[in-house]
Amino acid sequence: MWKSQIVREAVKQKIITEHNPFSLFFNFSKMQQLVNRLKSSFPEKTLHTFAAKANPLGSILRFYRQNGLGLETASLGELTQGFRHFPPSHIVFDSPCKSMTEIEKALDGGVTVNLDNFQEM
Repeated sequence: MWKSQIVREAVKQKIITEHNPFSLFFNFSKMQQLVNRLKSSFPEKTLHTFAAKANPLGSILRFYRQNGLGLETASLGELTQGFRHFPPSHIVFDSPCKSMTEIEKALDGGVTVNLDNFQEM
């Protein structure tokens, strides 16, 4: 029900038009509920990370940072975006096929790197 109300209001406010038929809407209240549920299910000092590839928008990343989550990155672009919004201690670089350049950039930036094989050591 609330989704159709949001779309109707977006049309009324001309956010969605014939020439601009696409928009993204986020339910931050629901996101907050899910973050709280996740965090309450684990020990207090657990660092939960949000996958940058799932939604790299700055407002979403800031929301997760402000709620104590970290960021899981898998490319240099995601890592760069992560540095804009998270302290290095809350960034994990985790890709199944990392180059040495990517590993060095991540380590130089002070983030945690998950190694997937002996060649990455």
